[in-house]
Parts: sequence; structure tokens; C-alpha cells
Amino acid sequence: MYLKINFHFGFEFFNLTGKFGSKIKNFVLKKRLITCIQSDQLVVMTDRIQTQHAFQKQHNVFIGYKDLRGSAKRRRFPKRRWWKNIGLGFQTPKEAIEGDYIDRKCPFTGLVSIRGRIFQGRVKTAKMTRAIIVRREYLHYVRKYNRYEKRHTNVPAHLPPCFRVKAGDTVTLGQCRPLSKTIRFCVIRVDKSRSGEGRKGFQGF
Repeated sequence: MYLKINFHFGFEFFNLTGKFGSKIKNFVLKKRLITCIQSDQLVVMTDRIQTQHAFQKQHNVFIGYKDLRGSAKRRRFPKRRWWKNIGLGFQTPKEAIEGDYIDRKCPFTGLVSIRGRIFQGRVKTAKMTRAIIVRREYLHYVRKYNRYEKRHTNVPAHLPPCFRVKAGDTVTLGQCRPLSKTIRFCVIRVDKSRSGEGRKGFQGF
């Protein structure tokens, strides 16, 4: 039986056969207590947060403060997490304050500031990772005929992990700095769907 342990900078394999036996439950390695499952198969220890090649951490939080400071500091700051209020009348979600996700593009826990345009739209697709397509509907004035025509545009936006959306939900987008080649908006509020799942018809106004 082999144990695969996920450290900050890669994976290491350790053989647990031989004198250790197949019923090992706990052992200490490099001052890290790792709980093993009683099994003869491959035991894979995966971290829910560390899913990328680079080590995931908040930009201005020192993760080693628990080991370097005294017990009084550990009691005072049991779980240190940085978050902010984006202003403009939008509240910070509870998941962003109490959660443990890492997202540098999140306006509540990352290095993104909301400024510029703010508008609402309907989610068209939510199949991408931390990104959605929002259908924005509006009226365009034609001066020649003194009439308005219905138009729509599909806007890609970043979806922070503190929100859960599906096709048909109404969301509020805020403009931010360019986050990728096509994304310049970020979801700052979610209102659940009151209509059908991802309808294509014009529903504004």
C-alpha cells in the first residue's frame, strides 16, 4: 500500500507495506499529522483548496503566523482571512467572509476593484470554471424612424466561488480591470431566476 501526500510543491510517495502493516491509521511526518484510511488500496490525500500547480494563498495573509507566534495570538486569530467591502451599496457575501476559497480575481477577497458600469443580466451559460456568459438586453433608438429596436449582447463575466448560479438566474455585474482576454466584468450580486431556464426571448422592460 502506498500513501500519496500532497505538499506545497508537489507529491511524495511513501511505502506503508512491510513492518507497518495494512491497518495504519495515524502517523506523524515532518510535524504534520495525517489521518490515513484503513484500506489496502491506494490512499490519496488531496486538498480541496490546493488544486492548482501553484500554491494557493491570499496575497496579504501570512500563513505561518500560527507557528511563529504564541498561543495567545492563536486564540485571538483562530482563522485569519482577508476580505473587504466593495462599497456602492453591495454587501459582502457570508461565504466570502467565512469561506476558505482562494481567488485573486474575486472582488471581495482578491485584488479586484469594482468601478465603472454596473448593470443586470440573465445567465445564459454557466459551464465554464469561475466564468459565465450573461445575456444583457437593451433598447436601441433609431433616429430615422423615431423608434426603438430590441437588442442583446452576450457578456462574459468572472464568477467568484462565493456565488452559485445556474442558467436563467439574474445577476448584477460590475466593471473591473481586464481579468483575461475577454473578461472585464465580475459578478457582485445574484438574484435567483423567476422565469424559465435560460430563455432566449427578449424579456427586458
